Amino acid sequence: MEKDIDKKATKISFKISGINSQIANAIRRTLITSIKSYAIDYVSVTHNDTQYADELICHRLGLIPLYQNSMKTGDNKIYLCEEGPKIIYSRDIKFPSWCNSVYEDIIIIKLNDGEKIKLEGVIEEGTGETHAKFLTVCGKTAYEQLSEDTFNFSIETNGSYSAEDIFLESLNILINNLKEIKKIK
Repeated sequence: MEKDIDKKATKISFKISGINSQIANAIRRTLITSIKSYAIDYVSVTHNDTQYADELICHRLGLIPLYQNSMKTGDNKIYLCEEGPKIIYSRDIKFPSWCNSVYEDIIIIKLNDGEKIKLEGVIEEGTGETHAKFLTVCGKTAYEQLSEDTFNFSIETNGSYSAEDIFLESLNILINNLKEIKKIK
């Protein structure tokens, strides 16, 4: 297997030789469906007199990419309580000490004068196989077949992990899955 790697923190591109299209696609599918990550999952809105429906706010919260900044300890709840006029950003959410938003400047909603939002939510672990909010890679994650056994991969993450870490984790998952299949024989 030949590797030419050009990497940045959230993007990586490289060439692999000596594999077929089935293996290349298995790597791509593993990247999309099998990497564990965290997302805001269950949200309870206790006060909302904004123009936005609870469901829209909950959906926006769920799509904020999160990262684990230390060992997971304590609870997994988030809190938000704000009054307008104000633009609510991801940095305004109160996260547990072990987790935070990858990007602090994601706009959630805009509160007008006198409007208030109060909610709490739960951070859950999951994979892209169960819901898109757990995806760690972007739509630019793909491969191009250069010849019969050579592929150019491009991986871009949402920032929750480095692209190199996600690629290596996907290979570990794929190898472990193949070992499980081998045990069945």
